[in-house]
Amino acid sequence: MLVAISGEVGLDAGEAQAALAAQRHVESVIADETLAEELGLGGVPAILVRSSDAPLETATLVHGAQPHEVLRSAVMSIRG
Repeated sequence: MLVAISGEVGLDAGEAQAALAAQRHVESVIADETLAEELGLGGVPAILVRSSDAPLETATLVHGAQPHEVLRSAVMSIRG
């Protein structure tokens, strides 16, 4: 299924198959999953709002599809 999707989005399906078979990206996927858990991400959509120079751990997490007012409020909260 992932190989088919990779081809559909323009990636080399053969390379995707080889990467999966060799488990080439296992450590980075596990690291991403760990970071997501630490940040409280449990589903999508989710948006992390922070200043570009702020640590990711300080981001404001906006869960789910939200009206623009919620996102604006999150952005305004990091501006001080």
